[in-house]
Amino acid sequence: MFFKELKVLNVLVLRRVFLSLEELQFLTNLRTLHLEGCHLENASALGNLKELEILVIRYSDINKLPELWELTTLRLLVIWNYSPVLIPQNLQPRLERLEELHLYPYIQRRVISLLKLCSSPHLTSLTLTVSSRRIPKSFAFPRLQSFIIIVNLVAEDVYNVYETNSVGYLTSRRILAISGFSLNAFKKLFWNVEELTLDNVMDYKNIVPSADQGGLNELTSFNIRDCKDLEYLIDTTQEQGPHSAAAFCNLVILTLTNMICLKELCHGRFPNGFLQKLEILTILECNNLIVAIPDLPNIKEVSVEDCAGLEVVFQINGLLHASEENQTSMLSSLTNLELDSLPELKHIWKGPPHLVKLQSLGVIRIVSCDKLASLFPATIAQSLVHLEELHIHDCSELEHIITEAETDNNEIVSNTHLHPLCWPKLRTLDISNCPRLRYVFPTFVSECLPRLEVLCLKDLAQLKQVFSPAKERDGNNIPLKLLALQELSVENCPQLTCFIVQDQIKELSLSKLGNSSQLCISTNCSQDYIAVGNHEEVFQVQGEYSFSSLNVLHLEDLSEVRLIWKDVPQVVTLENLTTLNVIDCKRLSYIFSPTTARGLSQLVCLNIQKCDKLDRIIAEDQVCSSSNADLQPISFPNLTTISVGFCKKLKSLFPLGSVRCLPKLEKLIVERNSELEQVFELEDEAEVIIKKEIKFDQLEELSLQEQPSLIDFCPSGYHFVLPDLKCLMVTKCPKMTTCFFIDSEYSVHAKAEVYTLKTLILCSSRESFNDIIRRNLQSLYLND
Repeated sequence: MFFKELKVLNVLVLRRVFLSLEELQFLTNLRTLHLEGCHLENASALGNLKELEILVIRYSDINKLPELWELTTLRLLVIWNYSPVLIPQNLQPRLERLEELHLYPYIQRRVISLLKLCSSPHLTSLTLTVSSRRIPKSFAFPRLQSFIIIVNLVAEDVYNVYETNSVGYLTSRRILAISGFSLNAFKKLFWNVEELTLDNVMDYKNIVPSADQGGLNELTSFNIRDCKDLEYLIDTTQEQGPHSAAAFCNLVILTLTNMICLKELCHGRFPNGFLQKLEILTILECNNLIVAIPDLPNIKEVSVEDCAGLEVVFQINGLLHASEENQTSMLSSLTNLELDSLPELKHIWKGPPHLVKLQSLGVIRIVSCDKLASLFPATIAQSLVHLEELHIHDCSELEHIITEAETDNNEIVSNTHLHPLCWPKLRTLDISNCPRLRYVFPTFVSECLPRLEVLCLKDLAQLKQVFSPAKERDGNNIPLKLLALQELSVENCPQLTCFIVQDQIKELSLSKLGNSSQLCISTNCSQDYIAVGNHEEVFQVQGEYSFSSLNVLHLEDLSEVRLIWKDVPQVVTLENLTTLNVIDCKRLSYIFSPTTARGLSQLVCLNIQKCDKLDRIIAEDQVCSSSNADLQPISFPNLTTISVGFCKKLKSLFPLGSVRCLPKLEKLIVERNSELEQVFELEDEAEVIIKKEIKFDQLEELSLQEQPSLIDFCPSGYHFVLPDLKCLMVTKCPKMTTCFFIDSEYSVHAKAEVYTLKTLILCSSRESFNDIIRRNLQSLYLND
């Protein structure tokens, strides 16, 4: 009887305790009881706390609220549980002083009495999640100071509705989320609602004035989806419309999804303050919408996607507003613009371009806008001083990113009234599948992108240059002042002519180039450079040059390439190369020359695929040996992954002498090389290694698949130890003589046998085969 001596106690908070509520009967002066995470017994004893004013039960095992007959002084009741709570039938008559009621989750039974409770004359705050089947058609919620009311939805459907469940939070929010139910029951709450979600609400052609004539001016977040009859947010042409009254003047976030009849946001003259504080606008699957966005001075993020009929995104016309104060610097706060899958879009901006200033815009993403011919008028483009990312993909009619001015005789000239255009903060430029684009930037654009780090050009059938050349200058060998460029990717741009960039590039990807040199990488844009393109030699060196900054190199589908680079160590150094991908280079005969291979000390990943004429990875006479004092032995001290596949002429991967120089190898994948006979080749007597046992200390995955000519993984007379192997896969290697077995220390071994075998596994006799496999190998598959 701990509580017997605490009769004067006013406030009691208990967390994570086992408690019989009968023990509280002595607390006759208790005003506040807060139970959280408690195991409760004898809940009916709560009725003995006759002076109780605040009762909070959170995450405690109570599934039925007791009949609180005597709690006539109760002002705040919170039941916040994981499972539904049963409300007694006759609760309301006894709780006439109740001011705040917060119940979560669904209240599933006897809701009629609960709704009577909601009609209490003193009730100011309500939290309720309920099915519309429990709400009578004639019922209407009273005016409330705060509320969270969810109908036919769960809390997870309403964004951040319960980001915290503190009582203070519940008493400060005004949230409505309604699905598949009439709005008549909620009209007294529209005057001060802050966050509103409407889902599948029918029979309303507009929100204002049909659902509410007050304008919803306290609303800050509005999410509307699947309201099939809605044509406008607001209609000012109706007699009962608000006309000059304010509407939606505090709205910050607006999301419209699958509104198949929506025609425009406002029908008629804009009311005062309409969307003037809107910052985030998302429009998805509104196929009847033609013009999306009027003048919005504070808009920051716009995303429009899958709107089949949309023709214009921004309608620029300051006269649409009753007030003229916003007729300059439109869209000056816009930071992010995303347009995706708009097949009828013809104009992003329509109206006087001098009214638009995009000085805050940082990210632009345009995808699948098939009828869009250009992005920016020159006057608008000039204001993009904070643009950091520009992504353009799958725009089949796009001809210009920036449009140039025209004289009376239609001759394209520079905009002499404009300062040289420079986007000083642009870091990423990514353009793909725009078959009509010939130049990224027009003539009058300053050839200076001082912070550009990533340049990706892909599937641009008519692209000739990044910058349109001036008439007095040749269109070839144009220097690009890309002093910060780190990543360059050029794929399937057959018309692209040669241009020059500096040699600080860290990632270079070339794929499906034309038949001529397309890129010059230079230290100083002078006579010392490397020409890069689809010719017999990928890198053609002119003068003195260093390639030491390159980390990642990807070469794919270069049909003319016979070798990647000549053996000129004083000119080309690849000391920081970590990743090399060579794919579908049909005429390539080898990957590394002797000297080049010796300089690849940082190489981590090597991937070679579909090189039909490749017969060696390292050219002949590459032996990891110190017998020649003048030559450093070939070594790949950081190589962890090797993958070689579909190389029809390849006989072997590496000379056996290089095996000891692969100390970090973790993954070796060899598949579908039809003439491969040896993974590690023992070429002649001079290469014989005295110590026959060779360890792959870190090799975890070994895969040899569909190698019809493969004779051995481990040459005859040698012994490989693979102590860390976790996955071994050998399939369709009918000639292979290497066998694998596991010793008493659970290490995998590989040895060549004198006879041909299809599948052979030997293991220690101390444990069963299954036990050893389970302890050592996580994956094993052998098949002839």
